Amino acid sequence: MIGTLAHVDYLACTGKSPWHRASALPKLVLALALVMIAVFAPSLRLLIAVHLLAWALALSSRMPPRLVLAAAGYPLVFTALFVIARWDATWATPLRLVLRPLTASLAAVWLVATTPYPDRAAAMVLGVATFMLWRTA
Repeated sequence: MIGTLAHVDYLACTGKSPWHRASALPKLVLALALVMIAVFAPSLRLLIAVHLLAWALALSSRMPPRLVLAAAGYPLVFTALFVIARWDATWATPLRLVLRPLTASLAAVWLVATTPYPDRAAAMVLGVATFMLWRTA
């Protein structure tokens, strides 16, 4: 798992997709919106639509699909316990229980793989302001 995360972080710094050139703040807002909609989606149809959008974002970042599956599928191990515990003999409940964390993790993987750590940790304005203050001191 550490190797997978290291590869995702490496792609954040070396990727060439349009998402890599985009500003960090809009990507943070989009990822947060995807996670919030995934968690609070009232209908299964909306959850599936958001899940497909998360897949589209992750794959459009030019990450290898196998890496996307490895990084985003990590929570599925833990989700399996909830699916077994909440089994109610319908397909909707397990699907909802699987799609929520998978959609959130896809959004997180997309964000981490397209945004270098310094940009995620602080907005660009803060980085520039810190640099300018350091240079003038």
